[in-house]
Amino acid sequence: MSEHLDQAPAFIGGDGSKSAELFDWEDARIFLNNRKLWSSETLKITEAGENVPPHQYCFQGTNRSLRSILRPDPMLVLEHIRRGALLTMGSMESAMPHLSRLTASLSSALGGAGTARISCSGPSELASLTDFDVGDAFHLQLDGTTSWVLYEERAVMGADTVPNETAGELEMNAGDVLYLPAGQFYRTAAGDGSAMWLTIVIVRPTGFDIVPLIHQCLKDMPIFRADLPFFDNAVKHKRHLEALADALRRMVGSKAFATKVMAFQRSRMHISKVATFALPGHDIGEFFRVPVGAIEPQGVAPEIVEIARWAKQAEVFTLAELQQKFPEYSTDALMSVVDALQESGFFERPESDII
Repeated sequence: MSEHLDQAPAFIGGDGSKSAELFDWEDARIFLNNRKLWSSETLKITEAGENVPPHQYCFQGTNRSLRSILRPDPMLVLEHIRRGALLTMGSMESAMPHLSRLTASLSSALGGAGTARISCSGPSELASLTDFDVGDAFHLQLDGTTSWVLYEERAVMGADTVPNETAGELEMNAGDVLYLPAGQFYRTAAGDGSAMWLTIVIVRPTGFDIVPLIHQCLKDMPIFRADLPFFDNAVKHKRHLEALADALRRMVGSKAFATKVMAFQRSRMHISKVATFALPGHDIGEFFRVPVGAIEPQGVAPEIVEIARWAKQAEVFTLAELQQKFPEYSTDALMSVVDALQESGFFERPESDII
């Protein structure tokens, strides 16, 4: 992936065996029939690449906070599907354990916030309009066949890019994965039968995202709390702005600020926001991760090496999964190993958003 990440599309063929349990048509029926889950924001319909306006398939309803929202009308949704519309279920990254795990793994590996959506379609023509995702997108074909047309051009913030040059065409079958860099233009259509695919999008933080963190830190600096010089005194005004710039440069370049930024980036990963209840027990299944490039500990007890090797292969895991994998160790022994590996930096447990 190092040759493709943020550079070029990548196709990975598969046989569907690994993705068979992620999400299927029965899961789609169960979720869609739970009408309280959906609104015009989470359930979208597109025809020939164009979004269908919510008022054409929704009615005025209320959410669980009794606030007015637009809820999809099953009969109207079905009418659009019969005409070949594409149905997209959004915000699916935490809907099921497998989806949550896959999103967490990609989020951990790429260091960004992860979202997932499920797209369902019957036989359809190639979309007349192009589409793109704002982050790195991983499209996994779950069932059926889809056709994809990729373009050389990529959408760039602030630019009005128009896709003109075709880069290639491909067909996706169950188990196939297509990676597209952020902004990569594409068009897609289902084959002769029904098709379903999963899309996970990873959006990595940019410099704009740490502006609130910079603002927070500047509040503690006296020079930024001081009044600006009178605007008619150009010389004094210029000196003061130069002093502000120097103070800002020192703060942003400091080791303390770098530590805050890295903690902020870790907090944006999907893994930092995922935990599972174990009722009637009071335990919370929080995820641990092994940082990218982590080196296995040397000169330590054999059980620590064994657990470290398993964890590196798993990438992300919960304490419950660790206990299931190593039932021969007591809870106290496992916690001792976890504490030791956390202290060494081989494990980490990302915290929630700090801003």
